[in-house]
Amino acid sequence: MSDDIACDVRDIYKELLGDNYTGEEATRLIIENYIEELDDPDDTLAFWLSLALTQWKLGRLQEDVKDKALQIIDNGEDLDRWDDPTELKKRQIVLKKLRIQLMEPQPAPKKLKKVFREQTHLRQGDVISYRLLSGRYVLLRVYRISESNGRSVPEFELYDWIGTEVPSREELELLAMRKTPSGVDGIVIVRNGVRDDPKDRINLIAAGLEIKHKIHSSPWIAWKELDDYMNRYYKYD
Repeated sequence: MSDDIACDVRDIYKELLGDNYTGEEATRLIIENYIEELDDPDDTLAFWLSLALTQWKLGRLQEDVKDKALQIIDNGEDLDRWDDPTELKKRQIVLKKLRIQLMEPQPAPKKLKKVFREQTHLRQGDVISYRLLSGRYVLLRVYRISESNGRSVPEFELYDWIGTEVPSREELELLAMRKTPSGVDGIVIVRNGVRDDPKDRINLIAAGLEIKHKIHSSPWIAWKELDDYMNRYYKYD
């Protein structure tokens, strides 16, 4: 969890700056958002170290954030999480470099672009056809809509079907769902920016189909990666 928080803190801070919040405002909002996680010792360490490093790289390191990070490094609190001697030594080197970096003059403040946040028009139970580069179609059903950080993206399950003529709704009801050989049964597909828009290759062919089971594993990929993903993991091309 702590590593996830470190990445999330970095990404959310950048997004807030892109939305024209000041560094101080962005910091306040992140702290408010993670108030419960900050009760957890491991998450607290990851939070402040990540925030300090991110702020320094963007030229916005605040003194109070810097002080918290230096206190964590100097007290050795973060090292208590590492049992393996080899990993502990690696972590010591990382923290030593981080301390030196935080003490150096930070770069000039960087202006960040506004982050693209997808808002899907699809709904749970929708079924779409997707035209592969080969000209054949695969079928994806929306299992649910994932919402976070102001974006909404579809989480799909894949039908065990590929062809050149899209089946009817009645035929869809008879089709099974497909998993990868390793058991992955879902996939979250996102637009990786404004240009990553597959609308010319997608058609809505049914809506409101009932979801009767749970998905257990859903990797995230961009639409521009879907053809390669279908070929690599499902042998669909």
